[in-house]
Amino acid sequence: MAQIDTLQYYEHLIKGGDTPLEAKAHIYALNNAVGDLPTKDDLTNLETRIDAKLDTKFGILGAQMKGIKTIGWAIFVGVVLPNLASWLPLLRGYK
Repeated sequence: MAQIDTLQYYEHLIKGGDTPLEAKAHIYALNNAVGDLPTKDDLTNLETRIDAKLDTKFGILGAQMKGIKTIGWAIFVGVVLPNLASWLPLLRGYK
């Protein structure tokens, strides 16, 4: 929760011409309006948690991509290379 120096604000309002009752009403309204605003620490903690989750998700995605790449190479080696000799005449025809 955000911290506001209400005493300093109160004194500023009194110097500006507000009565003590008006100044208290301003402070009460201000505390109710901004009491739940996040602090810099709150936002930093949120950023840290989001970064950790993203790192986890990207780590999982990277592992999945590595698996897909491995399967791709296995298909290439198991299917394409053994049949490459039969495809070469077809490939030579494309000039």
